[in-house]
Amino acid sequence: THDFTMTNNVAYDNGGNGIVIQRGSEDIPSPNNITITGGEVYGNGAEGVLIKLSSEVTVTGVDIHDNSSAGIRIYGSNHVEIIDNTLNNNSLGGAVPEIIIQSYDDTLGVSGKYFNGSDNTIQGNIISGSDLSTYGVAERNEDGTDRNAIIANTISHTSKGATLVYGDGSYVSATVPMTTV
Repeated sequence: THDFTMTNNVAYDNGGNGIVIQRGSEDIPSPNNITITGGEVYGNGAEGVLIKLSSEVTVTGVDIHDNSSAGIRIYGSNHVEIIDNTLNNNSLGGAVPEIIIQSYDDTLGVSGKYFNGSDNTIQGNIISGSDLSTYGVAERNEDGTDRNAIIANTISHTSKGATLVYGDGSYVSATVPMTTV
């Protein structure tokens, strides 16, 4: 699946994830060039939004709250942009970050590949954790979570801190970097 936009969707009270962007089989291309804009994702039994084995996905202007796991999980995906969303009171079922960035290790699985969680941008979001939220934004593992940019987010009410980064070239900034041409 590629080249489509989901606008003002409401995904709530699902037993698993609210919205999932994911490759369906190892022998088809990964989803790419997908936009989720507006809407509300809440009360789900796992992540609010799961982006797995995908690239060039943008999530913007979505209200994501009261989900059992992370508000957004970027799993083995790259070039994902999480911009200008509101995340509030997620991680209700356990101690996890509001937004998780991690790689996906399928080296012993069907594909035999390792999928990085790199080159993603988390920018301009308002993030307020639940009593169980560990971080506002966190890279989950050191291998393959490189060059992620966490920029100008407002983060509060987390138990371990605002952010956690491991990857080479990943950074946290209060301001948007300027590119001079």
